[in-house]
Amino acid sequence: ELEREAEGQRRAMADASAALGAARDRAGTAGATILAALSAAEARLREMEALAASLVQARAALLATRDGEFFARQPDFDHAVEAANANVQFAAEGEQREELRDTLNTYVQAVNDARLSAQRYLATGDAGAVNRLRRAAAQSRVHGRRFASQVPESMRFEAERLTNAGAAVASAAEALATRNAE
Repeated sequence: ELEREAEGQRRAMADASAALGAARDRAGTAGATILAALSAAEARLREMEALAASLVQARAALLATRDGEFFARQPDFDHAVEAANANVQFAAEGEQREELRDTLNTYVQAVNDARLSAQRYLATGDAGAVNRLRRAAAQSRVHGRRFASQVPESMRFEAERLTNAGAAVASAAEALATRNAE
């Protein structure tokens, strides 16, 4: 889709450039003022071509980051959350289990806040969503370390898998916002 639109823009720019060149050729030497105006218009058209090409490249990079990093990392996080939730039941008892579950939920909420903020920013361009995203990503790092430090030895693998997956999602969300701002 993006490549088709970019090709359409390139063709339109080439057509406009050809029309300007034909008009300049028809003007000949009789219209120095017209020739100067056509040359200025042609220079501006070249600037617009370069800008359009740059926008296409930036959009392609944003889509690659969104699809190849941000969206691609989410299923790993979701699966790791399911595994960690299932193992909390067996890894701890009583008050320790409740505290571990609360810490896990706080961590998951922070990562999900980063995910939702990134999506909101992409959909609306709301700069406040970027601030929420960055705050949520920072909170997820703090809560992830806290969760990892609380888990019993029997749950270390799931905790590491979860915190690595969450860090990847939060990092991809931040990269997405950064890429979109470029």
